[in-house]
Amino acid sequence: MATRKIRKKKRWQLKQAERRIEELDRLFKRIYEDNSNEKLSDSSFQMLSDHYEQEQGELREKLLLLNEEIKKQEEQAENIDRVYWQGKEIFQLGRINVRGLK
Repeated sequence: MATRKIRKKKRWQLKQAERRIEELDRLFKRIYEDNSNEKLSDSSFQMLSDHYEQEQGELREKLLLLNEEIKKQEEQAENIDRVYWQGKEIFQLGRINVRGLK
């Protein structure tokens, strides 16, 4: 159960990072337009765009890590389920064989 909560939390973090990247794209477009219309100075534009690009880069790295972690956890959960069901089948077969011997 704990692994499900962890996966759910990681998926939520993934969605949040994706939303923030989209928001940064919108912000970048806005400051570009403001700079083009001379509402924002070149130095302010450069400072903000550098900041947005840095944050986007960090978020993209975070997305890659989260995707890898989620994939590993899903594979582990599948392996656990597979072992559980195989063990259950073996146990049931053993019970059938024991009953047949009596």
